[in-house]
Amino acid sequence: MRINDLNEEQQRVFAAVVALEGEGAPGFVEDVAGRAGIDPDEARRVVHELLDPPGLVHEVPSTPDMGPEYRTKPHT
Repeated sequence: MRINDLNEEQQRVFAAVVALEGEGAPGFVEDVAGRAGIDPDEARRVVHELLDPPGLVHEVPSTPDMGPEYRTKPHT
């Protein structure tokens, strides 16, 4: 799937994940929601649409455990 194939809401959420990751900030759903301009429940739904497949966003555990972080690349 290409970025251009995403609907507007998916593009905003993906852009939020990319921006947070680029800043080195954790991509918690609340942060993604704030950056995308939507509520956390809606952000959670959209993030899950972007997980495998199509695999544009990855869910990674946080340390300490504060809930999952969302990133464009999995931690290795």
